[in-house]
Amino acid sequence: MAAGSASAVLLLDFRDGTAAFRDAARTFPWVVAVGPRGDAAAVVESVRGGARDYLPLDASAAEVGEALSRAGSQAEAVPGGAVLEALDRSGPRRIALFKRLTTLGRDPSCDVIFEDAAVSRQHARISRAGSAYEISDAGSRHGLFVNGERTDRRRLENGDEVRLGAEGAPTFRFVLSEAPEGSAEMGATLEGARPLSAADQEMRDIASLLDTFMTLNSDLVLDDLLAIVISRSMELAGAERGMILLADDAQTAREREGRPLHVAMARLANGTELVGADLEISRKIPETVMSTGRGVILQDLLVPEEAMAHPGTIEIGVRSAMCVPLRGPRRADGSPAPPLGVLYVDSTSATQPFSSRRLGALESLAAEGSRAISNARLYQLSLEKRRIDEEMRIARVIQKSLLPPASHESPWVSLHGTSEPSLQVGGDLLIWWPFGEDRLALGVGDVSGKGIPAAIMSSMLDGLCHGLASRASRTPDLGRLAGEINSFLLGRAGTEKFVSLFFGLLDRSGLFSYVNAGHNPPLRVTGGGGVELLRSGGLVLGALEDAAYEAREVRLVPGDIVVLYSDGVTEARVAERDLFGLDRLRDAAVEARGLPPREVHARVLSDVSAFTRGAMQADDITLMVVKYTGPDGDRGSARTNVSAPTRARG
Repeated sequence: MAAGSASAVLLLDFRDGTAAFRDAARTFPWVVAVGPRGDAAAVVESVRGGARDYLPLDASAAEVGEALSRAGSQAEAVPGGAVLEALDRSGPRRIALFKRLTTLGRDPSCDVIFEDAAVSRQHARISRAGSAYEISDAGSRHGLFVNGERTDRRRLENGDEVRLGAEGAPTFRFVLSEAPEGSAEMGATLEGARPLSAADQEMRDIASLLDTFMTLNSDLVLDDLLAIVISRSMELAGAERGMILLADDAQTAREREGRPLHVAMARLANGTELVGADLEISRKIPETVMSTGRGVILQDLLVPEEAMAHPGTIEIGVRSAMCVPLRGPRRADGSPAPPLGVLYVDSTSATQPFSSRRLGALESLAAEGSRAISNARLYQLSLEKRRIDEEMRIARVIQKSLLPPASHESPWVSLHGTSEPSLQVGGDLLIWWPFGEDRLALGVGDVSGKGIPAAIMSSMLDGLCHGLASRASRTPDLGRLAGEINSFLLGRAGTEKFVSLFFGLLDRSGLFSYVNAGHNPPLRVTGGGGVELLRSGGLVLGALEDAAYEAREVRLVPGDIVVLYSDGVTEARVAERDLFGLDRLRDAAVEARGLPPREVHARVLSDVSAFTRGAMQADDITLMVVKYTGPDGDRGSARTNVSAPTRARG
């Protein structure tokens, strides 16, 4: 490495690393990286560290002269001795305050960079006017302290102690020593009068863009991304305000065309968010960019031709503006999609107009920002989907926990039944409740539709059926009770759901009373293989106000089975084949009639699975097989808990 004039310029090998550049940049006003010609990685690493310029190892005399010329005014501008001396655990450290404005914080764009978590990204600013220095809080999280007192702005005196944050944060002593006569004033004049050179500004633009791209590629939520893009856009453009306007993200690319924009986020250069009455914006400029898909620069809105075209923008105080599109991902056919929105910056001054080079930097930032915004939206949608999936998983667990046990055994009857929804939750109903030792309530039902709405209606129907069973155990007029459920459903405005229901009461003598309200008719299969369909009843529930329901009775004999099912069984299919159908269900039940209910149940579902060849389940599948074994079983061999009847929805 080699030091330049007045120890103000430092040549540093890029291989010394980012940390070396950052340390050097805290003391030297102008650090020049030296490395291979045309090596983009070397330039990037140097800029990230804080280099202000870059020289190839084989630089010509002319190139060296130009680099020294760019640094020369800075070398002459260093005043005699305004520094911050470290007083904390960071060890010996001296920061020369040679600029008119020195920024301190964790952000790589700051002049003095800290890696301490107590320091905010933009923590403080030290401004110089002649030989006077003033420090101000830049909106830090933990505050700025001078001599132990928190302050927003304060003039620094020789020996003042400055702390960036609460106790334990980096602490410095401000030291103002004697400067050579006139040097401070000369530095102020030179820096105040000389704008940044093209090379200097280019290096700063690269550093800002690089930092932004690295940040945008991390997993940030949408608001964080918008804040970063706006902050960097104002830094790149030298603007006073920045904002992002987005089209409705719920719309497809084609639907976004011509849709109005909304302000997603707007901020001032100091980080203050603009909301409500404080937010006055140009609508014409963003809408023009949105419609054309091309960026624009308005360097001075007070020139006659611009003033006539943008009177409303001038009226709110804007004098120069720049706006670029946030391009969305291409359509499926490869054609360009309308922009997601626009990135807009403006200023109340036209003394330092925006340039085409800065427009290019802004477009680069907007391109990366667009991809990040699209990814953030997808990420938010995935989070929402995961949340919904988790809620549905919990709902499924709850619904399954409310199902009755799959099997029931008593001296005179045994059964096995299951209900499997096609989605996470379903609308089928599967119920059996013992009343005492000599009576059993049985039922299956199906709510129109699937998913959450059907599951909610099924839950309500479960409670209604429990009440029906309780009353039917005393008043066995099942037809009248079904009519009451029908009236109840019709009285619930907005349900718009129909319910099919088969409900029956089987007693120990074999008498089976039932009502069928539009449900698939259960099969009674006798020991000899005869089949009877239990059809009688009426229309589906919740359809017609004056619907009538008729109850019937059938007497089972020992060895009879009753197969109750939903249409998910008989309507199971694969795309190129017929429905499983009632005939196949009957054949499977007749063939397996001599087996226990669990095995009959397994045989039917096995036949359904073989028929559909493992195709995705299209509807809820509910199946229950009940076998009547006769009235003469041992009454004491099996006791049923009748104090808390089991009830469930499937």
